[in-house]
Amino acid sequence: MAHIPKGNANMMARGVSGLSLVEVMVALFIGTFLITGALSIYANGYGTIQVTARVARMQESARYAMELLEPDIRAAGYWGATTDTESIAERATPADPVNIAIDNDCENNWAVHLERPIEGADGANPYNATCLAGSNRYVAGSDMLIVRHVADTATATADLQAGTLYMRADENRGELFVGTTEPAGYAPSAGNFALIAHAYYVSPTSDFDAGLPSLRRLTLENGPNPTVADEELLAGAEDLQVQYGIDTDADGSVNSYVDADPALDYSQVMSVRVWLRMRTDQDEDGFIDNATYTYADVSFTPSTTADPDDDRLRRILTSKTVALRNRVVELNGGAL
Repeated sequence: MAHIPKGNANMMARGVSGLSLVEVMVALFIGTFLITGALSIYANGYGTIQVTARVARMQESARYAMELLEPDIRAAGYWGATTDTESIAERATPADPVNIAIDNDCENNWAVHLERPIEGADGANPYNATCLAGSNRYVAGSDMLIVRHVADTATATADLQAGTLYMRADENRGELFVGTTEPAGYAPSAGNFALIAHAYYVSPTSDFDAGLPSLRRLTLENGPNPTVADEELLAGAEDLQVQYGIDTDADGSVNSYVDADPALDYSQVMSVRVWLRMRTDQDEDGFIDNATYTYADVSFTPSTTADPDDDRLRRILTSKTVALRNRVVELNGGAL
């Protein structure tokens, strides 16, 4: 065996010795500091991504709602081939006898009240004893918007469905009927158009989350009889407000915007202005909404509500003004 000089042995021992306790503690501190910083950056970034995603979903939902509402409002008063509401047989008001049976109708002749292609309710539920009964189905203080018209395309005779409410119309007159037997005596140009009746409102709950409000609508559907059904359009809508642009001097332009009222002459309505207030589905730590949302006849401040978490929700307010195309057509005697 080779002999290792004593001095060289001491040098080798020092070369392979471990770290001191101080060096280990310093290394642990630096490592912990770096890991903590990395985790903090990740958590902040992930939180920002979540907030951005929630806001993007909310904005997309608001756009979707307006894309549903705008064409529906614009079509109010469209009766297929005829522009003369007075010529449509079987139309009726709530005060008239019921000739067309409709299950779960909101009031007598609600769906066939064609003299009012557009109407509403200001901060109240007029159907709380019928199609929208139940204290937990409607957000008090929100508005309701009712729209009536027919489908924009005709249904071929061979495609008529039992239990569906249609209007047969030519250039001179129209007539409501149910089912597969169309009324006789119409011009060859006549068509059959499915009747559409919608009532938009805000519910305090969603089909997907009992704690999340939603925009819903009552809608005329088919069945053994025509029936009024209830469907959810989107979650996260917490308020709907509507005002009506009225033409009080018959010059074809809006003079003022007013709230719905039982005494309002809806034949003067030329346009509709809609506001929809949306909120995120989760509150956000560290976020406080101190804004006051002022629109229509509403002033809403989240921090003053009974719910202490209301001001921790992000919100947007969107609005749209829609002209009633068929009101212009009616004023011009059937021409744009």
